[in-house]
Amino acid sequence: MKKILTLAVLLITTCTAFAEKIQFNVKGIVDKNTSKVLFYINDMNRNNPQIIPVKNGKFSITGIEERNAILYFMSSETAGVIAMNDGEDLNIDLIKDKIIFGSTANLELDNMLQNINSRAIQFDPVAEIFYKTEIAGTENSKLEREMANYYTQTSNMVVNYCLKHQNDVTPAYIIKEFYSLLNYKQFEQVLNPNSAYFSHPELDEAKGAFAMLAKRRPGINYHELNMIDANGKPAKLSQYLGNHYTLVDFWASWCGPYEQEVLYRKDAYKRYHNLGFDIVGVSLDSKENFWKDVIKSQELNWIQLSDLKGWESEAIVKYGLNIIPANVLIDPTGKIIATDLTGLDLMDKLAEIYQK
Repeated sequence: MKKILTLAVLLITTCTAFAEKIQFNVKGIVDKNTSKVLFYINDMNRNNPQIIPVKNGKFSITGIEERNAILYFMSSETAGVIAMNDGEDLNIDLIKDKIIFGSTANLELDNMLQNINSRAIQFDPVAEIFYKTEIAGTENSKLEREMANYYTQTSNMVVNYCLKHQNDVTPAYIIKEFYSLLNYKQFEQVLNPNSAYFSHPELDEAKGAFAMLAKRRPGINYHELNMIDANGKPAKLSQYLGNHYTLVDFWASWCGPYEQEVLYRKDAYKRYHNLGFDIVGVSLDSKENFWKDVIKSQELNWIQLSDLKGWESEAIVKYGLNIIPANVLIDPTGKIIATDLTGLDLMDKLAEIYQK
């Protein structure tokens, strides 16, 4: 009974954390040619804007809203300022898209977003060159290493920010925007049930992604799949697992990003297959001819399986897939030891395993 009561109290506390309504006061400046500012409350998808009129490059708004609601101000389709409603006055600059005056939490949120944006601007030329390059290996490995480092550093920034701000709700926005960069362990760190932001509605999408990722997290056993092989014969995933390491590779003929990834799969297969490494491709195609045409044209010379059900595939549910390419690396005991290894990360992991 004590546990039930404790849970009930926790739920009441969680629900009421966002029910208290407090006043917000916001002033700001904007380009003098701008006639209005778009204002959103807990609406990062920008579906229902309120309009704030602008006069001589200045605007202001006062209202009553839930404590910890996320406030979003925009003067264009691509720029804006984010803040949480903590009851402290805000002064914002929509010319430079930054907070001039506000609470410590809001100023630190703004600083975090400024840093991420600055890094993204510096990184854009590297990404542009990389995505125009279709050659894996030495020509592209330096670029990919730079990309991997950028994403790793950014995801670490997200985690560190969330750990520092357990007692306010600003991480809700940070997680919503950048959760796609997080691996399972990082997700566990930032989605702390005891944090002030855990029950914020803006986290619903990230929590869903985490639940999906949990189905293929490192440390659990693989899930059986009942499919057909490229010859049309019934096949189970377990037939191809055993005393070796196997990459179960989720892809589809229509998946553009896989065209880059498959170059690394070929390299990995060539280097390590004789040492026991294997790949089992699991396609999310629904058209058999498209599936087989790509297997042939791309020379995917490893085991290929599919149930030809597209996004209704058994693999979607069992492995929590909401985007491809994706993969799991399975050890000789049937345990998942790594998830969603891309490009050089896969090569690094195999080099570690085979010490080559």
